[in-house]
Amino acid sequence: MKILTGNDLKSGAVVWCDGSGWSLHVEDAVDPGEEADAILARESAAQRVNAAYAVDAELADGVVRPRHIKER
Repeated sequence: MKILTGNDLKSGAVVWCDGSGWSLHVEDAVDPGEEADAILARESAAQRVNAAYAVDAELADGVVRPRHIKER
């Protein structure tokens, strides 16, 4: 499972792709599947999110969470 993260261009806050936009809450993140690269390119071009990238994630007790400590 992958999820997308980056920084909101206006506030600098860490945000997570929720399938219809960006959320401040990692629990809202969804797996973009094969659309990850297209979403990252579109959002970068629209200048809504800075330095967006995909991270490995897992479901832990029904909640999405990044696998690596850096993103937690």
